[in-house]
Amino acid sequence: MRIWGDWPRLRLDYLRALQWSVIRRLAGHRSGDRSRVLLDLGAGPMRYAVAFAAKANFEVVAGDIRFHEAAVRDALRHRVSPVMVDGQTLAFQGGAFDVVLTSSLLQMVPSPEDLLAECRRVLRPDGVLIITVPNHYQFIPTVLRAPKAVRRALGLPSTLD
Repeated sequence: MRIWGDWPRLRLDYLRALQWSVIRRLAGHRSGDRSRVLLDLGAGPMRYAVAFAAKANFEVVAGDIRFHEAAVRDALRHRVSPVMVDGQTLAFQGGAFDVVLTSSLLQMVPSPEDLLAECRRVLRPDGVLIITVPNHYQFIPTVLRAPKAVRRALGLPSTLD
């Protein structure tokens, strides 16, 4: 499948292919930018990680609780650093990443608020957190109605009015 723009050819599933152009734009890729560090959390087969690493100005870390051996070999060929991590207790120092991407992960963890707090901790102050969720993004309204801790982890205002 051809990915939009000058990005590499990848075999992505349909939903990921539709999301790709938005994710790429949200990550702030612009040719000539300084090297940026991206964490693809819950990376699974590392398709997004490999796509970002194909651009010279992204250093990419792919984090997940487990990886398939073939995906690791492919990722290493594309300069992606696969790291086994639990998203609720990330073993990275604070402010280590310009971009954190969680694709179809938020709905899978036992404590979304812990995951979001960790994402915020490892992001640089001007960093970008990109969250995608499946099922036509029906999870987002739940997050917006979530307890104060979740809203605080996301950096949302205390009231949503």
